[in-house]
Amino acid sequence: MVIIDGKIVEGKKKIEVRNPASYDQIVETCDAADSEQATEAVKAAWKAYPAWSKLDIKERANILEEAADRLEQLAVEAEWPQLLTKEQGKVVSESMGDCMLPVFVLRLSSTMADKLIAQQEIVQDPPGWWRVKRDPIGVVSVISPWNWPVCLTWMPMQQALLAGNTVVVKPASNTPLTVSKTIEAVIDLFPPGVINFVPGSASEVGQILTTHPLVRKVAFTGSTESGIDVMMKAASTIKNISLELGGNDAAIVLDDADLSESTMERILWGVFMTSGQVCMAIKRLYVHESIYEEFVESFTEMASEIVVGNGLDPRTTMGPLNNKEQLEKVKRLVEDTRKRGAKVVQVGKKLDEEAFEKGYFHLPTIITGVDGTFDVVNQEQFGPVIPIMSFRDDEEAIKLANDTPYGLGSSVWTTNEERGVKIAEQFEAGYTWINHHSVNVLELMAPFGGQKQSGIGRSLGLDGLLSYTEAHTIVSKWM
Repeated sequence: MVIIDGKIVEGKKKIEVRNPASYDQIVETCDAADSEQATEAVKAAWKAYPAWSKLDIKERANILEEAADRLEQLAVEAEWPQLLTKEQGKVVSESMGDCMLPVFVLRLSSTMADKLIAQQEIVQDPPGWWRVKRDPIGVVSVISPWNWPVCLTWMPMQQALLAGNTVVVKPASNTPLTVSKTIEAVIDLFPPGVINFVPGSASEVGQILTTHPLVRKVAFTGSTESGIDVMMKAASTIKNISLELGGNDAAIVLDDADLSESTMERILWGVFMTSGQVCMAIKRLYVHESIYEEFVESFTEMASEIVVGNGLDPRTTMGPLNNKEQLEKVKRLVEDTRKRGAKVVQVGKKLDEEAFEKGYFHLPTIITGVDGTFDVVNQEQFGPVIPIMSFRDDEEAIKLANDTPYGLGSSVWTTNEERGVKIAEQFEAGYTWINHHSVNVLELMAPFGGQKQSGIGRSLGLDGLLSYTEAHTIVSKWM
C-alpha cells in the first residue's frame, strides 16, 4: 500500500514479503513506491505542512489520542499481531507489544503538549524579557527497521506530528504490512498530506527521503552502518537527523545479585527477546567471578527450556531470525568463535525438526571462554547468541562494559540499589536499567537514545519532542 496526499494509490513497484518461519511462503505481495512517488509524497507533505503546523498543539494532541483509541481497538479485532508475526517472525505476545506500545506513546500527547507549551514561557530579565519559541522543522522522513516495525515507526511519528511537522514514512522492505495497516486505519483523522506512506527500496525511496531538499529532518532507526550512510546523504542539504543505531549492550551482574528464578528469567529474555534482534538487548554478560559458575549453570538450564519454532504456535517461546542475511551473519560469528577455541553451547528445543530447516531458525547459543578480542564480543550479534564473561571487581566490570564503540543500553544487577546507581552512572550509554533490561520497561516520559556510535539525538520524553522543533529565541530589552 502507498499513501500520498491522503489517498491510497497503486505503487509503481511490488514487494514480496516472506514468512521467516517458512521462507518459501509469501505472506503477501504489496505495493511499493519508486523514486517518483517518493518525491510526490515529499511534495504532498510540504504542501500540508503550513496548515498542520499552525494548528494549535492541543488540537494535534487530540487527533493523536483519537488515533490511539482506534489503534488499540483494531490491534486485536484486525489480528495485527498475527500478521506481524507472519512477516517478522517473533512470537505473537511480542508482536502484541509491538502493536500496543504506540498506543501508550500516543496517549501521552496531551501531557507532552503541556510540557512543550511550558518550555515557551516568557522569562522576565529586567530591563526586558526573553523566551524560546519552539517551531516545527518541516517535512520529516521516518525510516523504520524490521525488528520492531510498528513501534519504531509510530514513536518518532508521534513526536514529529505533535510538534507540528508532516511526515513521509518508509518501513523496512521485510516488514511493511502491519505498519501499513496501522497507518491506513487512522489516515482519515489527519488532513491530506500530513502522513504519507511509501514502502520501497533504500536505493530509490530511501535515497529521496534522505536527500530531497524539502525534507528537513530524517528520523532513522537501524544499523550503525546504515546510519552512517543516512548521515552522509543528509549532509548534502544540512538536514536535522535523529539516528537510533546499533548497540552492544553490557549487563553487569554483581556478586550480591539476586539469582532467583524471576531475576534469571528477566536476564534471559533481556538476551533472547525477538531472538536477540533488539537494539537494546543484552549482547554481553559480565558476571562476578564468585558467582560465575553458578550463574552460567542456571542461565544455561533456563535457556534449555526455550522452544524455537513458528511464532504463531502457542508452544513457541522464541521465533526465527527475520531474514537470511541476519541468520548467516549470526552463524558466521558462532563458527568463528568456535574455531578460536571458545566453548559454544547450543540449547533450547526445536518445536518441529522439519520446519526448523525451512525457516531462519537458530537455537539459543551460550558462549564462554572469550574476551574482548572475539568478534562475538566486540560486534553486535543481533541474534540469539550471548557471550558470558567474568570480572574481578567493580572497576574492571565498568572498564569492560565501556570497551566498545557503542553506547545504547546497559544494566546492572544487584541487591544494593545505591551500589547499582553508582555503577550505572559510570556506563558510557544513553540508558541504564537496574535489575531489568528490556523494551517492556522503557520509561515513556524519559529520553531514550545512544551515545558514541549508537546514535544521535533522543526519542521519547521532552528531549525527544524538542528534537522535532527548532529553537527560536525572541528577546526584548530596554537599555
